[in-house]
Amino acid sequence: MGPHWGTHFSRNNYYRGAGFKEMTNFSAYLPMQTSALQRRMHEADEMQKICELAAPAIRTELNALNLLKTICRLESSFGKDCSARFEPAYYPGGFYFKKSTMLQEGWDRYGSLVSFSYGPFQILWVKASELGYPLSNHPLDLWNGYYSSPYVVELLNDLGIRGIKSLEDVLAAYNGGMGALKRPTDATKRYITNGIAIYGRL
Repeated sequence: MGPHWGTHFSRNNYYRGAGFKEMTNFSAYLPMQTSALQRRMHEADEMQKICELAAPAIRTELNALNLLKTICRLESSFGKDCSARFEPAYYPGGFYFKKSTMLQEGWDRYGSLVSFSYGPFQILWVKASELGYPLSNHPLDLWNGYYSSPYVVELLNDLGIRGIKSLEDVLAAYNGGMGALKRPTDATKRYITNGIAIYGRL
């Protein structure tokens, strides 16, 4: 079963991180105004808090907090750009779209929005959905790190269950999927190199 940290989200412009509260006594209500969705960024101190709240749930031999911060720096310059990014392989006609019933069902409801990755960790809508993100929740809600980070945690824990534990392999799989472990693209190789350097400086 997928994570439920972010299920207490309401369309009256507030989101409550209930699972985070259970782990860290965090109980603040966070504004989710339309302007915030357009802004699509987190300040550095807020991004630090998101990572600190999520890190204890990651089961890894690595430094969980630094792993999250590394991925966040690689994906969004530590929350400075949480804008949605189009992923053509998840668009109709793309390699993964044809294989995924979930993507096809999501397309019927949300159209091209299911073909994007979102938020400070740039998690794919379909990957979050596979990990328990409800179909009834709008893809754009994933831009918010408080809301999307539980699914990033689940993704990283799933990699650990699969035996992917070294920093290099975790970065490869996060960026390019399981296939990148054996055949990384040049872009994934750069991602790994940059990620190892960032992790080493933290």
